[in-house]
Amino acid sequence: MHALQVRSFIGSHPATWEDPQMFQHDSVEVTAIMQGKGRFRWNQRETPVEEGHVVIIPPRLLHSFHADSAIRFGVLLVENVTPVIRSTLSKLVKADTPRIIRLAPIDSNEYNTLFQRWLRVAFSTLHEPELTYAAWIQVLLLFLFERGQAPEARLSVAQVADFLRTHLDTNVTVAQLAKQAGLSEEGLRSQFRKMYGTTPKQYQQRCRLTEAKWLLGASERDMSSVSSDLGFTHLHSFSTWFKQLEGISPSEWRKSQCALHE
Repeated sequence: MHALQVRSFIGSHPATWEDPQMFQHDSVEVTAIMQGKGRFRWNQRETPVEEGHVVIIPPRLLHSFHADSAIRFGVLLVENVTPVIRSTLSKLVKADTPRIIRLAPIDSNEYNTLFQRWLRVAFSTLHEPELTYAAWIQVLLLFLFERGQAPEARLSVAQVADFLRTHLDTNVTVAQLAKQAGLSEEGLRSQFRKMYGTTPKQYQQRCRLTEAKWLLGASERDMSSVSSDLGFTHLHSFSTWFKQLEGISPSEWRKSQCALHE
């Protein structure tokens, strides 16, 4: 029996990019559109794809992708699948027909985060690579199976809060959250305030500040890492935000905590 083989990468392309020809391979391909939009072609058909779509392609199926804007793909290629993975795949896609899953914005963000974490694992030194690969592939596929079954499923207000608390590096909009909860923006704000005494964005900011203080006070993480973990693309933006809320810069706050424990 051949060993499980996995290849993964994130590919970014300009709006003028397209596959030069139709491709086929022996791997099951799972391609998530992480940003942008384009077209997926197979068997003389063409289907528009955009951010939030995940295309699952069976082995040996001729296909190609074409960009209509700057586009980014998260690609997973799996060959010699285990029986457990094969069973999950059979629930997601037929042997000769691709499937396109649309993930809600919140679910798309979560899948992309999972995929990026998987890449870090895939490119690290492992004691049991095949077992680790199999476990991660199963997690990614099960996520698609669970979230792809009912794209119109509604989030409760508590689930919205849980998402905000566990995705501090994600700048999701109230409009996206409201749509996933089946509410208007004002309806979500009203229900959220009744339950948590604050708006969704204020709640996330409060959680961000709590996490920032914990990282600054209880760890030796450098300031850039703390900033990135909390969803800030620039250290200056993080410092300005922290100072607006606390009255001092994050470096000064860290020094004050060190002084308290001397």
